[in-house]
Parts: sequence; structure tokens; C-alpha cells
Amino acid sequence: MLASKEPLRTFTASAATVPGGVSGITGTVLSSSSATVSWNPPTDTGNSTVTGYRLNVTNQTTNAVTDYTASGTSYTLTGLTLGTTYALKVYARNSIGESLIVSAASFPFALPAPNAPASLTASNIRSTSLTLTWSPVSGFVD
Repeated sequence: MLASKEPLRTFTASAATVPGGVSGITGTVLSSSSATVSWNPPTDTGNSTVTGYRLNVTNQTTNAVTDYTASGTSYTLTGLTLGTTYALKVYARNSIGESLIVSAASFPFALPAPNAPASLTASNIRSTSLTLTWSPVSGFVD
């Protein structure tokens, strides 16, 4: 028997598990019927690459539930109803399965108020009338 002078090599293997939960779910209004939902990826990937996310959206008025699939850490929702609150849950996925830890948020869908008119001036002032002019407002005027 020949003796090997090669040093022994040690390998450590960790079993893959489902990923941990995402964090920091936020919503940003885009229009009167759409918003982008964003989140931070899980810090614990379960020793396996995160392959995508499932966004679970519940309309709090109708209790309608819809699932969406996202490959990245944001998703644009369309067909939203103003004045409705949506419950959001995001699950991370890897080759083993879906995160058990649910990250949830509540998102009241409403347009922010537009900015106040600027450069307001009065002219043609009479005892019963006047003319007001101003610069156009900015912000959401949908």
C-alpha cells in the first residue's frame, strides 16, 4: 500500500432549507389605479439562491385574494381601487420551497394631495368680483 503525502481535506456541507422572510415592505402610488410594492430580500436564503417571490394581495373591502409572482424585489400592481386598503404578504422562494416566515404590511391606497397652487394673484378687483390667477399645481391631479 502506498502512503499518500497529500493532506486530508475537510469539507463542510450545510443542508438547504426554505429562506427566511423578507423585510421592509413598502408601497408607492404611481397613478389612480396602480402602485409599486417593494421589499428587502431575506437575510437567510436557506443556503440556496432565492429564485423569486410570491406577493399575496387581499382587498380589505371585498376580501378578494390575488397572488402575483415576482422575480425581483418589487412588483407593480394595477387595477387598484382608490380608497381601498390592501393587505400585502410577501414570501421568498428557493429550490427547497417558500419561506415560512410571512412578512406582511397594510397599504391604504390613496392619492397624495397635490401641491398648493403657487403665484396666486388677484386682478380686476371690483366690489362684487375679482379675477384670480395662479401657476398650475404639481403632484397627483389624476
